[in-house]
Amino acid sequence: MKKANISILGITILTLTLAFSILTCDNGTTSNTDTTPTFKPVTSITNVPTTGNINEEITLSGTVNPTDATNKTISWSIKDDGGTNSSLTGNKLTATSIGKVKITATIINGLTSNTDYTEDFEIVISDPSVKYTVTFNPDAAGSQWTVSVISGQKVSNPGPYAYSGHTFSGWYDAGDSLFDFDTPIISDITLTAKYDEIMHTITLMSDGSVYDTYNVAEGSTITAPVTDPTKTGYDFVEWRTGSASGSAYVWSTPIMASLTLYAGFSIKTYTVTFYDGATVLNTMTGVNHGSTISKPTDPVKSGYDFVDWYTNSGLTTAATWPMTITGNTNVWAKFSVAVQPIEIYYTTPGGAISINTSQILLDAASGAWSNSTKIGGWDGTLTEEQCMKAYLYVTSNGSNSTFLEPGQEIPNLYRGESAVLCDKFNGAVPIQWYYYDGVIYYQGGGPSNDKYMKLVVIP
Repeated sequence: MKKANISILGITILTLTLAFSILTCDNGTTSNTDTTPTFKPVTSITNVPTTGNINEEITLSGTVNPTDATNKTISWSIKDDGGTNSSLTGNKLTATSIGKVKITATIINGLTSNTDYTEDFEIVISDPSVKYTVTFNPDAAGSQWTVSVISGQKVSNPGPYAYSGHTFSGWYDAGDSLFDFDTPIISDITLTAKYDEIMHTITLMSDGSVYDTYNVAEGSTITAPVTDPTKTGYDFVEWRTGSASGSAYVWSTPIMASLTLYAGFSIKTYTVTFYDGATVLNTMTGVNHGSTISKPTDPVKSGYDFVDWYTNSGLTTAATWPMTITGNTNVWAKFSVAVQPIEIYYTTPGGAISINTSQILLDAASGAWSNSTKIGGWDGTLTEEQCMKAYLYVTSNGSNSTFLEPGQEIPNLYRGESAVLCDKFNGAVPIQWYYYDGVIYYQGGGPSNDKYMKLVVIP
């Protein structure tokens, strides 16, 4: 560092202070380098007083950060006295009323070499001779309590208040505003705790799909849905935990967490009933929905041949096997009367009857007319079988002959449907029918009234 005075005509007119250093370069030469200190800005001011009492002098001071800031001298000013009637002399602050006073700290050229650094602070002014009561009301969660606070001082935040099934949201003043615990207490106040219910989601699942959902407050209970879920082929049983095959849910259980419930079902079972008319032949119980059953063994009925199974009592819709069961099912057996040939004779009324089996005109085995048994040159053309509109079967024998008019039913000779008798022989000759000793006779103008013909009717 060197000082240089410039003189003109022996008069010094300027004095300069020159600061430089001589550096030796690698090549042996020298250079001049400026060593002016680097500027360090202020970043913050801490440890400033935050409280004071009325009519008492408060000394304003603070710690400048960083400690090696280039400029650190603080000057103070009142930015807003907040109704405290504050005054400031140098760094001495005095207030005559309680409240908050806002002051500003300034460091000239503290931020940059030509920009000031400023920061605001609040000081709470209290009156030690006056105290106020702060009442804390936890509402439904518990009993209230009080705290005595010096006027102008702040009340300590007691923190969250525990309330089962709820989360604490804060302490609120009489205006229903969240209370700021940096606020000076200047009157009696009541702070009330507010809470938010803890909510849980209840999800009801049915057969892999969401059936319904509920949002439920913690600690409360829920009730079963009014309408039960449905599943084809199944009966709803109950709502269960864990899975559809889990344990039954107890609806009186308080809800303490989100929960998923599952619909429990049991498969429907049915009864399959096999009928002969109105008579029950057999039943199958406990048949699961959607399962199949095989065709049962053909039933046996004396005097009848089994035809098939039908799904309607009118015996018009044949059953299909295997049969898929989707409900209670009725199946009906259809029978045809077993072949029991009836002897029909042609003779003169009251004439003597003798049976000659060699003169059977219809072969029961082949169902064909036998031309070798023609009688008296007659050509053997008979239409009686076409005239019999239903099967005739002897069920009992009569002891007396009964004359039958054409078109009448034959008594005691059939089961099931009635028979209609022809009134013409070969479509031309009138015929009279009568019944005697279990045999049907007819009288007409055949080729020989003293001969008889025996007809075996094959169904």
